[in-house]
Amino acid sequence: MRVCILTVILSLSGCLSTNTQKSNITAWDPMEATKAASIPRKYNICENTEDCAREIAGVIQENWYRNPGACLGLVSQFSIELNASFEVVGIEVVELSDSAAFNWSAVRAIRSSSPFTELQGLPEKEFLENFKQFQFMFRPEDVGPCKK
Repeated sequence: MRVCILTVILSLSGCLSTNTQKSNITAWDPMEATKAASIPRKYNICENTEDCAREIAGVIQENWYRNPGACLGLVSQFSIELNASFEVVGIEVVELSDSAAFNWSAVRAIRSSSPFTELQGLPEKEFLENFKQFQFMFRPEDVGPCKK
């Protein structure tokens, strides 16, 4: 199975073959996800892998709230699993940044973005190969320097 990395800077970065620092994230704030999920969002149905990667990255970026500890250079990477309804059913940590607040804000953004209805136009084979389980690198480039 080919696993691709998506980044919040709206680009498909490449494929990844190994995992490091694996652990499951099970705790998250359901109130945050509920608030974001209750706000209707505009979405574009995508029809190919590259467009869908951009759409997913854009949706997650829209659902991310910058916390005071976030700063340039922070990166978190997650393995995300979707079901046939494009809902997030699993998030596994591949790599964590040094900021716990940043890591949790990334998880909240991913959970709040579910379901990824943008994937409805993607052929089933492409969905299964590229988005049933994929790796997402959370790296907002516009965060700026750390605030002290």
